[in-house]
Amino acid sequence: MAKFKLEIYPSTEVLNHAMAERFVAVASLAISSRGRFMAVMSGGNTPLGFYRMLSVTPFKALLDWRFIHVFWSDERRVDQNEPLSNFYQTHVALLDKVPLPSDQIHKIQSDIDPGISAMNYAKELIRYKTPPLDWPVFDWILLGLGVDGHTASIFPGMPLNNSDAVIAASGKYKDRPSERITMTPEVINYGREVIFMVSGTEKSGILSRVLEGPYDPEALPAQRIQPFQGNLTWMVDHEAARDLKNRSV
Repeated sequence: MAKFKLEIYPSTEVLNHAMAERFVAVASLAISSRGRFMAVMSGGNTPLGFYRMLSVTPFKALLDWRFIHVFWSDERRVDQNEPLSNFYQTHVALLDKVPLPSDQIHKIQSDIDPGISAMNYAKELIRYKTPPLDWPVFDWILLGLGVDGHTASIFPGMPLNNSDAVIAASGKYKDRPSERITMTPEVINYGREVIFMVSGTEKSGILSRVLEGPYDPEALPAQRIQPFQGNLTWMVDHEAARDLKNRSV
């Protein structure tokens, strides 16, 4: 693995609080430096406690929502009002409770053909691009880790060379096949702050393989995340870290 910072927290609740503090700090710096905060959110159950924490005092009041833009790393092909939708999960836990302007919520179209959705989302990224790139250099990119080593919707066995910003993908996770739309490592690796949030004993084995095992990005797609100039931080709870041999990275 490329250089990264590992932060281990004694419980999921403490991890959620640390995530909220980090989000506020990164947002404040981005807004004061560049006039806006471009954030990429993740789906799944792991970040929901963190999202809920952002939606209430004190963190809600510490964020200047007028200058925040929210994007997603990936999405499933489901109706946007279904619980499996990454947008829906984030909306219920956070977005419905904060004064974020609706035109600054950049959701992935999840109820149309994934290929068309991917093209449309790539066009949305172009609207906010950081030249010469065709996408923004995001201030914050939050990622999760699947027990198979996937992140976003970049699954084992997917082609390693892809210069597109957003692609349609077919994923099978926990025996649940699904069609997905995902940002690619090409976009993610330009992020200023790229953060993996990992919790629970279920993730302990794969976390140790990704961080301490041989480099095998085709089998372990999370290893493909190696920011070019930004910071890579793994923020994990004690249970997820229990199989790690080196906890002082």
